[in-house]
Amino acid sequence: MKLNFAIMTGIAAGLVLGGSSISHAIDGQETYITLTETGFSNKSVKAAIQTTDFLADPTVCTTTNSNPCKNSEKQTSSPKNMGQVICIPNTMSVTLTSACQSLLLTGSGNNCTANPLANYCSSSTRGYASSCAWRTSTDKTQSATTNWTVTLNADGSGYSVDCSQSGYAYPFTSQ
Repeated sequence: MKLNFAIMTGIAAGLVLGGSSISHAIDGQETYITLTETGFSNKSVKAAIQTTDFLADPTVCTTTNSNPCKNSEKQTSSPKNMGQVICIPNTMSVTLTSACQSLLLTGSGNNCTANPLANYCSSSTRGYASSCAWRTSTDKTQSATTNWTVTLNADGSGYSVDCSQSGYAYPFTSQ
């Protein structure tokens, strides 16, 4: 009986300590991904963000349940290096806006930390990803957001993809 009591006490202590860790994580830096589809609906379009941390999982956004989709992930420490990608079905004819193309190329060729999502998309989709991981602010109260907007062209001939970001300090480069 004493052994069972000791085990139960240890489990209860672990839950209390675990609760403390959970409340600490809630105080972390918020990173967001948004995806908006304009003039059409295709549930196969998805966007994702992911830290370069070992064993990190992507935070994914699709418009399956809502348009726009907004998803977030709390980071327990800051700054973080974040990768971004949008996956578009191969059947969709897509053009990136010049502003988005420029943003995705920011930092490339400058010994930057690679985007962990560069090869994330499945073979039935094309991935449009930033060349580099983007660095969040050292201020954990400042959130970071990646926005993707996919719009059906007025003539119905294809789709325009725009992207933007806020709250990122710069693409992360290795020193």
